[in-house]
Amino acid sequence: MSPLQGSAPGKLPSKTPPPAIRAALGSRDFVITIICYSDHVTVNPGGKQFSWKNGSSTAIDDAVVQDVQALIVGRQKSVRPGEPPYRPMIRFQLAPGGLIRFLHLYPRLEFLQVPMTRENLDD
Repeated sequence: MSPLQGSAPGKLPSKTPPPAIRAALGSRDFVITIICYSDHVTVNPGGKQFSWKNGSSTAIDDAVVQDVQALIVGRQKSVRPGEPPYRPMIRFQLAPGGLIRFLHLYPRLEFLQVPMTRENLDD
């Protein structure tokens, strides 16, 4: 069978237009979980750990903030044209003894103006 079979004489068959980008299905929530312990935090996704045992408190604080910002920026870069942006939110999970890290980090992340929640983890 010829690819031109069934088309009008002298005309090439029309190409099928590419499918339109549909609105993304599912949740656009992007949850960043910060698990707080007495001496360190773990940031997910990614699983990076930041410890205050051996280092400058300010430098560690800044590193956590930069990691969270990078996660948000990276996720928003993955948005394709026509799709709505992700809705970043921060979920703090406090292990026993982790309240001090939560109280320390929460105000440093407020400038991001994303919803933040807190959950206490049991032993």
